[in-house]
Amino acid sequence: MNYYVHKKPRLLKNFDKTANLIRDYVVSRYGTEFADSLFQKTRQKYEQLIPKVPHIDSFPVLNTFLKISALELAVFKAMKDQDKSASEAWEICHEALKAKTVAMPKLIKKLIGWYFFTSFVKNRARKISGKDLGGFIIEYVEEEG
Repeated sequence: MNYYVHKKPRLLKNFDKTANLIRDYVVSRYGTEFADSLFQKTRQKYEQLIPKVPHIDSFPVLNTFLKISALELAVFKAMKDQDKSASEAWEICHEALKAKTVAMPKLIKKLIGWYFFTSFVKNRARKISGKDLGGFIIEYVEEEG
């Protein structure tokens, strides 16, 4: 059984919260009827994708990005079904990421930013760099400064 199947109710609840955060934005661009249809279709497509999302045990922090990518793919597919472009789908995804970040408590944002640059995370990334993680290959790039 897929790792995320039992987490589906929580993932869908999170989707609903995000949809509510960007509802006014989508309505202002496309109208209420389109927004309602888009959110319904996106939710259905996301629900279908959840069992297919891979889970990476060796570097769990990447799972956040995989879940976000699945949601963005659902938006893309729903927008495509309504003859909208990939760039329009990305604009909605970008707005959702901004809205979620703004809604996040400042302390949580600071902790996330700090965590990604800890020695622990950087060392783990270095250690798995270049290895196949079930179809994903991580490349660790370090720059001066």
